[in-house]
Amino acid sequence: MRKILAMLLAAALMLPLAACGQSNSGNEGGGSSGTGSGGSGAASFPQKTIEITVPYAAGGSIDLCARVLGKYIEPILGQPVIIQNREGGGGATGTTFVATANPDGYTMLCNVPTHMYQKKTAEGVTYDRASFRSVAQVADDPICIATLSSKYADLESLLADARANPGEITVAITSNWGAYDLGRLMIEKAAGVEFRRVGYDGGANGVKALLSGEVDCLLTFPGDILAYKESGDAAVLAVGLDQRNDALADVPTFTELGYDVVFGNLRFFSVPAETPDDVVAVLEDAVKQAYENPDFQEEMANSGFPVLVYKGAAELDEALVALEEQLMPLVDEMLVEQAAATQ
Repeated sequence: MRKILAMLLAAALMLPLAACGQSNSGNEGGGSSGTGSGGSGAASFPQKTIEITVPYAAGGSIDLCARVLGKYIEPILGQPVIIQNREGGGGATGTTFVATANPDGYTMLCNVPTHMYQKKTAEGVTYDRASFRSVAQVADDPICIATLSSKYADLESLLADARANPGEITVAITSNWGAYDLGRLMIEKAAGVEFRRVGYDGGANGVKALLSGEVDCLLTFPGDILAYKESGDAAVLAVGLDQRNDALADVPTFTELGYDVVFGNLRFFSVPAETPDDVVAVLEDAVKQAYENPDFQEEMANSGFPVLVYKGAAELDEALVALEEQLMPLVDEMLVEQAAATQ
């Protein structure tokens, strides 16, 4: 009888342990290993270091953007945030790394829209816009057209000269058949003009050519030209924003002047396409909190980003889809020009 009672007591004691084992087993299957449409990782995310991949060398504008954001989201997320430069292939090496990374939220990409069309412009690229999910945008580098302050009074004066002298008005382009050329093609189509392209290696050389009178105008981004605008040496005639920005309050947009040109190098963060919704939401919220910090905005401005623009994941996705539709025909046209120029 005593043996039977002992056996019954032992069995009763084992029941709670079995229930705990089943509960723990169920939790092991959780985390962020879902698809882009769901997942259950947000409650425990993040639990380790997050990497922001920069697909270019240290010291450039994309690198600076990543480092400023990383500094401000680290205390929000409660985990270390490291910046890893994976340069090469015109940005393809680092971008490929993120596109093929584990979609768990621990690998982010700091990028510009070139990834959308690199399949067309770079050999061996397999990613495109659909390879990523947007997290958030924090800045914009809108295309600007600048001249010597003494040369043209306004955009219409420059365009009138270009219409009267097709193919003769020179424009400095400071990238190797990329964003500046796409901006040039947009302006040419919108205004019905044709500039003569003059290539330079880097923004500083393009600005130098403008200030010396070597070219008639320069396509640039605000960070490269604002100091010369403020000194009175150069004039920024128009900017490719959809509305005026405080940093360029006295510069009209192309749109308000009657030309459908809204274009720039958006500065934004992405993750692999299959990253779960709830993990993306955690990252998006952290970026938003950082963006709203006045210290972040001041540091970004001091790092060469005077035009700060926040877009959350959904709004940024919509903007990138629209931009892709706008850019793809221009990319094809640019490649035809490039081929002709190198023959």
